[in-house]
Amino acid sequence: MPRKSERAIDHELDWYLDHGVDYVILNQPMFGRYFAHPPQYPEEVALYQHLMDSLTLVKRFDDGGYVVDIYRTPLAADQRHLN
Repeated sequence: MPRKSERAIDHELDWYLDHGVDYVILNQPMFGRYFAHPPQYPEEVALYQHLMDSLTLVKRFDDGGYVVDIYRTPLAADQRHLN
């Protein structure tokens, strides 16, 4: 079983694709702490931004006091075209 990742940026996009991941869920409490203070966390902000830019946002939930984003990987997009 793959190890559970604490942060989405603990892996690059290729890792997600190699492990057959279709969707990546990002929540504001996790990534927002870096974006709230970008001068203190430039590496983390850059990594999250790169990951987000590499995925397709399919749904955003922002009604619970914070944001939860669901992103589709290119793998999931490719599989949709096969069905």
